[in-house]
Amino acid sequence: MPQMRARQIRTSNGARAGRGWSALLCSLILVACTTDLDDLVAGRRSRAEIDAGSRDGVVDGPSAPDKSPGSGSTAVVAAPSPREPDSGAGPASPTKPLPEVVGPFGSAETMLPEAGASSAPDQVLVDAGGLTPSVVPSTLPSVPLTTLDAAIDDCPDDPLKTEPGVCDCGVADSDSDGDLTMDCEDDCPTDPFKIRPGQCGCEVEELVDDIDGDDVIACLDGCPNDPVKTEPGLCGCNVEEQIGDADGDGVIDCLDACASDPDKIEPSVCGCGVPDLTDEVGSVLCQQLGQALVHRYSFDGASTVVALDSVGAAHGSVVKAELDGGMLSLAGGTSDEYVNLPNQLFDGLTDVTVELWVIWRGGNAWQRVFDFGSNSAGEDAQGEGLSYFFLSPSTTEGTTYAAFGPAGADVAVSAAGTLIEGDLAHVAVALDDTGDQLVLFRNGQRVASTPTTYSLTDVQAVNNWLGRSQYTSDDEFTGSYDELRVYATALSDAAVAFSYSQGPDATFPR
Repeated sequence: MPQMRARQIRTSNGARAGRGWSALLCSLILVACTTDLDDLVAGRRSRAEIDAGSRDGVVDGPSAPDKSPGSGSTAVVAAPSPREPDSGAGPASPTKPLPEVVGPFGSAETMLPEAGASSAPDQVLVDAGGLTPSVVPSTLPSVPLTTLDAAIDDCPDDPLKTEPGVCDCGVADSDSDGDLTMDCEDDCPTDPFKIRPGQCGCEVEELVDDIDGDDVIACLDGCPNDPVKTEPGLCGCNVEEQIGDADGDGVIDCLDACASDPDKIEPSVCGCGVPDLTDEVGSVLCQQLGQALVHRYSFDGASTVVALDSVGAAHGSVVKAELDGGMLSLAGGTSDEYVNLPNQLFDGLTDVTVELWVIWRGGNAWQRVFDFGSNSAGEDAQGEGLSYFFLSPSTTEGTTYAAFGPAGADVAVSAAGTLIEGDLAHVAVALDDTGDQLVLFRNGQRVASTPTTYSLTDVQAVNNWLGRSQYTSDDEFTGSYDELRVYATALSDAAVAFSYSQGPDATFPR
């Protein structure tokens, strides 16, 4: 092969660039790797057409033997223009310029020429095997860049991918829950602890134990701690499915927080069974009673001799009698049966109301429903009264009678008629030191009152008895006690009437 020497070539825009053998060989390698270039352009030129171009005399140098298709790769180069001497330089070099090497995607400065371009130089087809240049017309069909892009993009319809990756084209390779498993392969893509639902499902701890023994695993049991239910139903877990309506208020019992109160389904201010009534100044009556209550004796229990104070812990002792089913019954007469409450029961109080529900069973006059005070015999003994605060169910005049103060100088209130024998009666006596009144109530109504200037400190309450008098000559109370309450205020008429209407078992918010 004749010795080839380096040439200088002129680019399509007139710029000059040096090319050596290394540039030519690199182009030949590119052409060899891109065997389908002729298919990308409009049709494959026949070798005969190429030879026809050579007869135009535009190729310098000897012609290489004709190569059959497939015998070697080719590169396209631009046909040289006659070299013109540089201004002020010596004579033109006898060296002829090399053609411009054009790779499969254009020269270093231009891509494939646009179809029909007339200003591009002619091109030379260089045979990679024999290094024999041949002329190719400069006008080649245009190859759209999108066609070239599709040739190297494995996801041509996915603008975010050029490779299928783990999840394939059109599906993002994302791991939403951070469990190192792609969402497309994760059956629980938002559960960082699971990639498969298991028995319990996604985002549910795999609790497969049967906690309540109802043969349903915990994660599938709507009531995992209720052996009777696997679903809450209407009433909820651990609640008996009571769908009756005991109080007839249209709400089933299990959803009615006041199932026995037809006026409420929630306790509200006063609780179930107690209406939220107010007095003339807007004060809620149940709150007045609850907040003023300091001692309460309900005489609950059986075969016991202790009268429990459920509010103030001033527990009393039952003498020679016993509680019986929520009532305390006393024989009366000279049986010496009574209840002994703690001394100084009213310490710290200025005003006071004593309220009771009792059954009087008759007997002699001047019995005592209660008697708080002192007598000549001292503590725990009867004698002659010295000071007292007492209530009698009957007098020789046939009245209900209350008195307060020192013996012989006390103030008293009385109402016509005794307590009705055998009936449960409501009675209350209020000492209003602030208002200077002593008031008697019977069955929720004010029945008598009188002015007084006495205070609680005017009575030495060392013998605080139920059913027993400070005077030896008076009989014990014959009857039963259901409820005793002591309030640290002189209750209003409205409050007493409200308490009576609610009965002995009512409870009020404190």
